[in-house]
Amino acid sequence: MVLENLKLLHKEMQKNNEVRIHYTITYNNIELDIIFFTDDKPFELLVGAIGTRESFIFKVEYGYKINTYLNGDEYRRLCNLLGIEYDPNNKFYPSSFFNSLDNQTPITLQNTGKPSTIKIGNYRKVHEEEDKLYFCGWFDNVKVGKHVRPKNLQKTLTLLGKDKYELCKRKNVSSCWSADPQKEILVELP
Repeated sequence: MVLENLKLLHKEMQKNNEVRIHYTITYNNIELDIIFFTDDKPFELLVGAIGTRESFIFKVEYGYKINTYLNGDEYRRLCNLLGIEYDPNNKFYPSSFFNSLDNQTPITLQNTGKPSTIKIGNYRKVHEEEDKLYFCGWFDNVKVGKHVRPKNLQKTLTLLGKDKYELCKRKNVSSCWSADPQKEILVELP
């Protein structure tokens, strides 16, 4: 299935040099966070149920194609995420969900925003200090003769994206994080 509105949204993202975008939709009276990641190939579409840590990641292949076939476990996980109970008289088809998702996808950046590190960390596994999701700066490992830890690089990739990950890896810089929202600062390249 081709997600036509997602294609249009991505064109707007490209015009504005955005690689990650966040918006919300509603399906089956469940409010869902949608985060569209374009900083790697294939693209990823994260669907998370607001108020939970439950999420699903779908690969968006070239041409904005998404595979609507889900195996049994994936099908059950998606039904659970969407609050859908089995009804033999009203069978759930993932393609109907993807149609609804695409129809609700904004085609401009007006009803979207950059996903916060907290939003991403709520749904994606962070392998280093998972309670610390507020970005609070950079640490230059060269100055102290150390090397950026692989877990810190992975956290940087997960929460900040591929461009910042590559820069940290190349320059031996660690991203710094806090559990205190008061310490959060704007992410600017080191």
